[in-house]
Amino acid sequence: MNTPLTFWYPYGMPLTCHHCKKEVIPPLTAGPIRIAMRELCPHCSSDAHVCLNCTLYDPGSYHECRESQAEYVAKKDRNNLCEYFKPSTGAADSVDDDRAKNLSALDDLFKK
Repeated sequence: MNTPLTFWYPYGMPLTCHHCKKEVIPPLTAGPIRIAMRELCPHCSSDAHVCLNCTLYDPGSYHECRESQAEYVAKKDRNNLCEYFKPSTGAADSVDDDRAKNLSALDDLFKK
């Protein structure tokens, strides 16, 4: 009998959808919850178990992943079987925003 591939999600931390930026699963204090590989966002119906929803996703890294042993995934916005998947809480977006602000500040500094 085949069982769906699931991933444990940390206590009390909501998953933030990469597409609609809403919380996919509300925080729980009773214990960890599981994210199935084919889980969908209840708000926009996009796949939840995708590279773009993972804390290891990094556009500046090799194969856009900070896990060196992870297999290459071509479509970062589609569900996949990556066993290193760690649900993102949306903190990566703030890092990208900071980077964009810093780059624009440098552009302003070196304008001709």
